[in-house]
This record gives sequence, C-alpha cells and structure tokens, in this order.
Amino acid sequence: MKTLSSILLLICIGFSSSFALAHSDHDHGARPISATEAKSVALDASKILTKSDKGLGFGKLPESWNKVPLSQTKIEKQTSDYFIVAVTNEEEKKTLYILISAYGEAYDANFTGKFEGLNSDK
Repeated sequence: MKTLSSILLLICIGFSSSFALAHSDHDHGARPISATEAKSVALDASKILTKSDKGLGFGKLPESWNKVPLSQTKIEKQTSDYFIVAVTNEEEKKTLYILISAYGEAYDANFTGKFEGLNSDK
C-alpha cells in the first residue's frame, strides 16, 4: 500500500512540478534541473502536502507550510541522479525532506531525511 501511495504522490507532485518548471525559453526535452529549481520543486511539494494526506506516514501537513519562504529550503544532498531538499518550517519547528529526481520529479518526503533504496555514494 505504501508503494501505491508513493506512486500516487509521484504522479500528483510530478505533474505539479512539471508545470511549474515549464516555460518558453527552453525546449521540452528532458534536462537536469538546477539546485535552485530543486528547492522550488520541494517548496511546491510541501504546499501540495497541505491539501491532503498522500499516505506517506505523516498525514496532511498543517497550513503553516504554505507560508514557508524559499529561503527556508536547502540542498541536503545532491548527486547526478537526485536531490534531497530540506524545507524548514520555523513555526512548526520541523524540517521536511523531499526526494527529487535530477529532472524535477518529487518522489518521496519524510521528516528523517533517510530514503530507503538510495545509493549512499555521491
């Protein structure tokens, strides 16, 4: 069931992220995103998680996550395959870690920063 929930999160956030990154100054071929774009995707994903419980084990995030500024995001880890972005909500005193592919798709989120199945090498 968790796998199904993760797939649904990927679809929901992936579509949102793709639309957020779509603009007319580039072709529509796949390209790796920048660290700045990864932080923006993570912030968008945290806002999506305030709308409903995506089955990730922490439920629906409080509305205060909608007020978190981009300045409260940072890249925890970056490889050629993925980013782990930390989104810190000062009001909640919590940090949400979001796993994002190198191409801008949000795959998973948690409050530990540990994602099962990731290669630990940089």
